[in-house]
Amino acid sequence: MKEKSCCFSGHRVITGSLEQIVGVLTAEIKKAIESGFENFIFGGAAGFDTEAAYTVVKI
Repeated sequence: MKEKSCCFSGHRVITGSLEQIVGVLTAEIKKAIESGFENFIFGGAAGFDTEAAYTVVKI
């Protein structure tokens, strides 16, 4: 079976509600895991990339 990977890259400055963004990230990451994604890859910048990484680690 082939591995599935999910990549994240986004803006350094997050506008809008961080709580709402993390809520959507959490839901989408859980869907990805349920769909068989095994690898999560992140950009290295502070901002969205970091929040995505923190969210995956929390899950």
